[in-house]
Amino acid sequence: MTVYIDQYIVINTLINFAILSITKKIIKSHSSNPKLLILSLIGAVYAVLIFFPNAKYLTNIYGRIIFSLILTSISFKSNSIKNYIKNLLVFYAVSFAVGGCGYFLYNYFYSNSKNLYKFILPSTITISYIIITIVSEIYEKRFKQIKLCKTVIITLDKKTAEINCYCDTGNNLTDPISKLPVIITNTDCLINILPEYLIDDINGSLDFTDIYLTYYFELKLKLIPYHSIGGDGFILGFIPDRLTADNKEIHAVIGISNSNITYDKKYSGIINPQIC
Repeated sequence: MTVYIDQYIVINTLINFAILSITKKIIKSHSSNPKLLILSLIGAVYAVLIFFPNAKYLTNIYGRIIFSLILTSISFKSNSIKNYIKNLLVFYAVSFAVGGCGYFLYNYFYSNSKNLYKFILPSTITISYIIITIVSEIYEKRFKQIKLCKTVIITLDKKTAEINCYCDTGNNLTDPISKLPVIITNTDCLINILPEYLIDDINGSLDFTDIYLTYYFELKLKLIPYHSIGGDGFILGFIPDRLTADNKEIHAVIGISNSNITYDKKYSGIINPQIC
């Protein structure tokens, strides 16, 4: 089969650019497209070396691995080894996906290389992009869901309460006095650490200002103002002796609600995103 170097370079440049662009989207990199295009062209020129017997040491498996490591490092900035490895793995995954998709389409539909421009190349890039985007979004959504869930342990007077919390961007409450962020939970989760009479008063829908004034000196309560679509008001709160989120010590005020945090009761607390 006759190979035209100019076509070979153009095709490889386009494929390389597609791979780098898809990788960029998945890892949310800010690398510029002109930079990725230049690197794609360099990668295509490197691929030409396979036609030169004297350059086999550059194009063998070790040479290709080293080249991919360098290419990934230059293409996408990494602030840590962990981040670099993640970028590299995504780059490899995208490369294998695009390569596998192109190989399948070429062998299944066409065997004549003249159709490469008309069908194989755009179809490969389009299908690979759609599949990889769907998979990455599903994974990211699932990963973020896990990451946003935290187990919070509240310790007060040597008594503890464990609550499942969700980091909610809608919770921007902070205590105006201590300036600490607020974790909101319901009274059911605090039965083991707060006095029963305080729980009864809060659940009895008594005025929170009256409860605050009644028990302030005894329980060191806080009165935290809030603003929401439903209106403005106050919630009661307290600073625990110790507070951890996923075994990491944090500092926050516990805000007390007399209603469920979520309708399905999946979470019993919401965390201010400052803590997350």
